[in-house]
Amino acid sequence: ASYDKASSMAVGLSSISDNGKWIIKGNINANTEKKFGIGVGVGYQW
Repeated sequence: ASYDKASSMAVGLSSISDNGKWIIKGNINANTEKKFGIGVGVGYQW
């Protein structure tokens, strides 16, 4: 993706627990202006 003359890329993973109740997600991102970010999420479903 690009925004204001900068290009970026993101990579993420997600997993669900064996019992199907917990979901964990994570991602990292970076752009051509050497800015980085991370994201983490945890969810519970019933």
